[in-house]
Amino acid sequence: MLHHSLQHYLTLNHILFVISLVLLTNCKSSDSKTLITEIPLIIDSSDFVAINHKFQYEKIEYPSYYLGGLTPRLPLAEVYMFGIKDKCMWKGKGMIAVCYSLVAKLNDTLMLIDSEDRFKEIFAPINSEQEAISYVAYITRAYPKYDIPKKFRYRVYSSKFPSTYSKRVDGGFEVLLHDKKVFGCGPHPNFYKLFYVTDAGEISLLQTVKMFEDPNEDGMCVD
Repeated sequence: MLHHSLQHYLTLNHILFVISLVLLTNCKSSDSKTLITEIPLIIDSSDFVAINHKFQYEKIEYPSYYLGGLTPRLPLAEVYMFGIKDKCMWKGKGMIAVCYSLVAKLNDTLMLIDSEDRFKEIFAPINSEQEAISYVAYITRAYPKYDIPKKFRYRVYSSKFPSTYSKRVDGGFEVLLHDKKVFGCGPHPNFYKLFYVTDAGEISLLQTVKMFEDPNEDGMCVD
């Protein structure tokens, strides 16, 4: 009788352990994330004067952290100027015209990257999940974000606030990034966006989901 009870107890515990393991696995997979573990290489500030003279950009800054996944790993600087140029990697969305581009340094030569084609020429093909995040983020201006809290005051429109991830799929990568309506007057909704990028660097937007709005930002206007 004691043996039968012990066997029943162990069987029940095994079942509970398996159920717990399944639930834990599901929880982890529902909030999977891909982190950028490399820090981008930085063009030395001693080259900033040369960048200004050569490319006529007024402002020169260190590269955003999420560019660390790009390959080849080249020293980078982000540059911008107020006004309109013939070519810009991307343009500001506010009332003031701003032209943004990227500068890379290859074999002591400074190169201006001021178009998606030029960016693709240098940084495609894409070979890893981290590279896919960096590549898509810079071109689309969406960005990586992780572990987003659900605050009580938020107006919530989505059942999940997923962290950024990237995974290999047929012919390329699926990448989840985040975005926000910054300019204009409130509300300022937060979104997550699902992209597909081919190994060759062609990007498609698959889905945009509104996650939440913060009522504290309803009265805020950004030009």
